[in-house]
Amino acid sequence: MLALAAHPTSGHPAPSPFVDGLCKGLKTFDEMLSGQSARKLERGQHLFHQGDDDRNIYKIESGLVRLYRILNDGRRQIISLRFAGDVLGFEAGSERHYSAEAITPVRVRSLDENSTYRRLRDEPALAPQLVSLLSQELENAREQIAVLNRRSAIEKLAAFILELHRRQGECGTVEIPLSRTDIADFLGLTIETVSRNLTKLRTRRIIDLPRIHSLVIVDFERLEALAEGEGEDW
Repeated sequence: MLALAAHPTSGHPAPSPFVDGLCKGLKTFDEMLSGQSARKLERGQHLFHQGDDDRNIYKIESGLVRLYRILNDGRRQIISLRFAGDVLGFEAGSERHYSAEAITPVRVRSLDENSTYRRLRDEPALAPQLVSLLSQELENAREQIAVLNRRSAIEKLAAFILELHRRQGECGTVEIPLSRTDIADFLGLTIETVSRNLTKLRTRRIIDLPRIHSLVIVDFERLEALAEGEGEDW
């Protein structure tokens, strides 16, 4: 356990040099990013394409990005969705194994990977935040894998809606800036299956669809039960 020494005058614990250095490191990494020029993308524009030699680390300040691969047979496979606050671009090699495309207007800042690693070498206090960022990316990937591992189409769709709700700060209305094709490609379903099951959820008063790109969760308990493979006979 990390020990904190008492401050000689106030009686309150004084941060250890390690904690003080850690805080400075966290701030410095944000400063590194904020010092870079912001890049704006319109819907449909790419940060990079599959196969590009790209050595940047990106942080999304606003908007939604889809990461996808083109398979050998020409089909598109959406492998991940990245939201405001997410970092992407950490890969073992320089060649991108996927494409990153803006679904909505997007604002990003980027750092050259080599410059980042040199800064990390010179300022070890940056390491905890980079580890934290990578851990969060891994957690988000696990959550998305959990969505895809659901057995039935209705379970996948229910889990997908709940995951969007979680990533958007659990507000009342869930914005879905994706097309039915995007949702189908991400969940491994057909467009017809996605549309049919959204209609079922609305008919049974589990969700409402006030607009084409948004929904309201009417009954969280039933939606969560569906995502876990429990509850109603569909």
